[in-house]
Amino acid sequence: MNELTQKILKLEKSLHEVSKRIHNLASENQSLREKLEATTSELNTQKNRVKDLEDNQNLVKIAGTISRSEDDSNELKQRIDTYLEEIDKCIALLSR
Repeated sequence: MNELTQKILKLEKSLHEVSKRIHNLASENQSLREKLEATTSELNTQKNRVKDLEDNQNLVKIAGTISRSEDDSNELKQRIDTYLEEIDKCIALLSR
């Protein structure tokens, strides 16, 4: 074999190795893109879940506040009724 043929064979071998490496990198790239897409999707799902939980937590807080407000309101109504009864008694005593 002459020197030129050896160089051509060597170049062909190098070209084949480079081509194989490009194919492997393309496969790895595709795999990484799919993994990234799956991870991004999972992250978005988790973010939505966190938001839903935060919304539920806020609703529970609001419901607790409303419940306490209703209890406070009932207590206030009872106090007002008691005061009105006492005022009525005072008016009755003054009317004698």
